This record gives sequence, structure tokens and C-alpha cells, in this order.
Amino acid sequence: MTTQLMVKIDRGLKQRVAKKAKTQDLSLTDLVKMTFRAYEQGRIEPSMIQVPERFNSKTRKEIEKALKDIKARKNLAGPFNSAKALDDYLDSL
Repeated sequence: MTTQLMVKIDRGLKQRVAKKAKTQDLSLTDLVKMTFRAYEQGRIEPSMIQVPERFNSKTRKEIEKALKDIKARKNLAGPFNSAKALDDYLDSL
């Protein structure tokens, strides 16, 4: 017995993938089935194909500054032993 899967995907991506798959005599359905089977069998994991997140330059600079502060143990608060201690600290700001 089979079932149907509906997936929302960018039209351009779908067309490009379908075109590439066709050069290998594969359909989109074939690709989805192959991917599902490979995942089920442990031959692929999402981490293998995820694209790392890219930040714009402003966000990247802010993150780099925050990481530098963390290493230097600057601009940090806590750790707090209780929610009340955290609340008290926040109230004092």
C-alpha cells in the first residue's frame, strides 16, 4: 500500500532538481523515495546535508564580539542559583 506526500517547495528549486534528476533517468518521486530509504537505513543524516547558517556582516560582527566577550568573561551575569536571584538581578538593572 502506498500513500501520497504533499510538500511545499520553491518552484525554481523543484524545476532545477527535476531537470537534473531527468539527466539520470530519475523522477522527483524516485529521489524522494531514495532519500527516505537512505534516512531509514541510517545512510544519511540531516546534519550531512544541512547548509550552515550564514549571517549578514552586521550580525556576524555582533556575534563575534559576544563570543570574544564570553572568552574574556566580560559583560556576563550569573550563573544564578534560583529564579528569584535572576529576578532580583534583573530588577536591579
